[in-house]
Amino acid sequence: MKLISRLDSLPEELRNAYSPEEARGLVQESFGSSNSIEGMDKLRHGLILDTETEVLGRLESGDWLLINEKAYYFDNSAIVKQAKEQQVMEMMNSPPPQPKQIITQLRILDSETSEPITNRNFAAVIDGQKGERRTDSYGVAHISKPSEKVRAASIMFQLLERRE
Repeated sequence: MKLISRLDSLPEELRNAYSPEEARGLVQESFGSSNSIEGMDKLRHGLILDTETEVLGRLESGDWLLINEKAYYFDNSAIVKQAKEQQVMEMMNSPPPQPKQIITQLRILDSETSEPITNRNFAAVIDGQKGERRTDSYGVAHISKPSEKVRAASIMFQLLERRE
């Protein structure tokens, strides 16, 4: 706790000031104990008569405030918010490199008729990675791979639906 003049107070101190009634009770308790309140000497120095009644009178009138210790705790939320905003702006100005997507188009044909197999689901194992896909209306399967190599080492297809 700390006693300060209202004239010298900061906004954070005003938000954490005890009410005049609470301040009176806490300061009155300190008179009988060995605990001194920071700023008491400065308050007493400005009094014409250095009495407990005069000290309590200044608190009740609001000329002097008793400030809770929380007013002096460091609040870093504004700094954290500003740092995050700065990081976002830096990312927007120079975004990290994105992996290049290579799209391979394969036309899937019926082995007997050589006709395109259109709008059909199939399972594909490409370079050991299995996935389900669907051919488009032209029988083309669009396969995207996040790598630089365009040709796959091995591709295996299996139709998932029966042909009617």
